[in-house]
Amino acid sequence: MENRKILVVDDDEFIVALLDGILKKEKYEVLHASNAVQALELAQTVVPSLIITDVTMPEINGYDLCRMLKATPKTLDIPVIFLTAKDEAARIDECFDCGGADYVRKPFQQKELLARIRTHIRLSDALAKLENADKITAGKSV
Repeated sequence: MENRKILVVDDDEFIVALLDGILKKEKYEVLHASNAVQALELAQTVVPSLIITDVTMPEINGYDLCRMLKATPKTLDIPVIFLTAKDEAARIDECFDCGGADYVRKPFQQKELLARIRTHIRLSDALAKLENADKITAGKSV
């Protein structure tokens, strides 16, 4: 999809390699971070189209990473999809409560993950166009 950048945040090298292969096959540019600190730095520098993060990571978990991204103007609008082996209702609720756009359970189905990625990128694009149109309209009425 036209060189869209996706940031994959996971400390499991197998998952990172698996996602890398799947996403590159779909023509996404894939960036990697093995922890939340790296992810925050990359997200500020590169501003990816979407972030896929594991929930369980050392030091800073995926929920807190998402909260930090949503608290920063430059990364506020980046959709975050959680990959999680946890399927308790409270854990899933937390994915949304902290600002996540979606979650996918591990082990994941490739088609499901790709469909969710495409959906959230399209939605993000549509919202950006609407906001831009609103700014243009507001500028003309002043």
